[in-house]
Amino acid sequence: MFADGVVDEGRAAAATYGWDVPALTGNIYRLVQRYDSGELTLEEAMRAAETADWQLVKRQITWWRRREYVRWADIQDSEQFLRHTLATLNKP
Repeated sequence: MFADGVVDEGRAAAATYGWDVPALTGNIYRLVQRYDSGELTLEEAMRAAETADWQLVKRQITWWRRREYVRWADIQDSEQFLRHTLATLNKP
């Protein structure tokens, strides 16, 4: 994200809307704001973003695992399921 310009994106959005708008309160933009204010170095912001993303993934996995209707499958089973489902949907 940093290599793809998230800092410039965050700065531009903040210049237009301010840092307090809900769209700029996500993990990455909070870190961009802290970097922009000098509170973090770029390296610190990048490490913190990586940690925040891992924490978010862990929370999401926990949420999904608690859903009884979710069927977990390996990639081959998933591919077969999707092929079958799409073939069924495309039949007249």
